[in-house]
Order: sequence, then C-alpha cells, then structure tokens
Amino acid sequence: KLERASKAPKVEGSGLSLDTQLDILGVALLIGALLLFFSSISTTKGQLTEPVLTAVAQALGWGAWAVPVAMLAAGLWLVVRHFGERAPVIDPVRLSGLGLLYLSVMVIFQYIDSYRSLYTFSALDDFLQLSIMDGRGGGWVGAQLYKLLVSNFTEVGGIFIVIGLIIIGIMLLLRISASELAVFLISIGRSFNDS
Repeated sequence: KLERASKAPKVEGSGLSLDTQLDILGVALLIGALLLFFSSISTTKGQLTEPVLTAVAQALGWGAWAVPVAMLAAGLWLVVRHFGERAPVIDPVRLSGLGLLYLSVMVIFQYIDSYRSLYTFSALDDFLQLSIMDGRGGGWVGAQLYKLLVSNFTEVGGIFIVIGLIIIGIMLLLRISASELAVFLISIGRSFNDS
C-alpha cells in the first residue's frame, strides 16, 4: 500500500511578536481614549460607554478626565517608540511624582466638595456616599483619602498634609531638591514684588 502525502497546511506556532502586540495595544489605547473622551462630551448616552463612564466617574469623581488622558499618553508612547533613533524614556521617579500629585488633586477635589464646618462622622459617611454615587469630588479614591485624613488629622491638619504631598510630588516630578524649589519660589515672589 502506498500512503498519500499529507497536504494539511502547517501552522506556525510563533504568533505575533512582542513589538506587534505592543503596537496593537497602543492603537487600542488611542482608540479607547478617543472613545471615552467623545462619549463623555456627547449628549446621548451609549449602552456600552455609559456604564464605563459611570464607573470611572464614581471611582475618580472630577479626576475622571485623567483616564482618557493617561490612555492617550500611553497609547502614543507605545506607537511613537518606533520612530526616531531613541524611544521616549519614562522616568519612574517623575511618574511617581505625577501619581502623587494626581492623588493630592483628588483629595483637594474631595475637600472642595465635602468641606463643612459642622458635621458628625456618621453624616460625613452619608455625604461621601452621595458624593461617590454622583461622581463628584474625588470619587471613591478621593473620599477614602479625605476620610482617612479628616478622621486622623482633622480637616485643617489634612490640608497641611496635602500641601506637603503636593510639594513632594512637585519635587519628584521636576527632580529637584527642596532648596532648589525654595529658590525658584522665592525668585518668583521677588519678581512679582519688583513689578
């Protein structure tokens, strides 16, 4: 008996290269960022985008604008890394400073939405829940950080802690020391006094 040669196609098991996968992820992030941005400014609500926008707003409140911005930046970085001789380098210290500044802004948003001169902590919990459900202030993230600060350091103490975190975030983002930041701020103050 003679056996027939198999004419079944051979399938290569290598799949997509890592560069191609990263390119696809970059394009998906760009499209997702544009989709989130345009659906958030649209007057009509989509069945797919409304739950996503609601979840992001409840989690981040007024800071939800940063999600499409971050997606756009990450997508652009993944796509642009092929062009030119050197890919853009992301400094982890600067990135951590940006993250610290973002969290500080979330707490400030919650202070703006929640600051009351007289309340009890049970009323504060109820107010924070309403704020989260409406997507106001700093959302769930800002509400948790605000409650942590207020319950442990009072509202005024929390403000000083947030100011300190902002200063540290600026120092990390700009990679400067406290003395360099002080010299910069003093020179700005002097230039305003001279004019």
